[in-house]
Amino acid sequence: MLYPTLPSRFLWRPIAWGTRVGMGGHDFAIWASPDFLKAAKTARYDEGRLQKLAREIFKESGKSVEGYETPFEFGEYGLNRINLFRNGMWFVLEGETPDRYMLRGGVYSCHNIDHAQDQSILMALWLRWVDVVETSIEDSEKRQGKKNKS
Repeated sequence: MLYPTLPSRFLWRPIAWGTRVGMGGHDFAIWASPDFLKAAKTARYDEGRLQKLAREIFKESGKSVEGYETPFEFGEYGLNRINLFRNGMWFVLEGETPDRYMLRGGVYSCHNIDHAQDQSILMALWLRWVDVVETSIEDSEKRQGKKNKS
């Protein structure tokens, strides 16, 4: 099991967490700080490895990965969207201008999350992304520290 380093170096936090029964009752949203988005923009990651991790999480949950072999979609700020199965469920960085992201941060939000299990799967995928960003920055700082000592 992965345990995040606390406190998280690059701020993010849930800002909505649905717990009602029914359509979209388990939607949620996460705010990512400007520092987190800057770090994600420059993070070094293996997209294939992340896609493989997602498929493993799907399989462990008993969900089929058929048709969703690559649930992570990446863009200018790293993770742009996670597609979850077939029923129009996703978790996406809401559209803003780059200036606004760097000023206020960004919001990732869900659509059509009807079950707690799907909510948990999306949060597990989000936490994998957080780990990737933090690890990438730590590695970058270590490399920078070695350059400074030379």
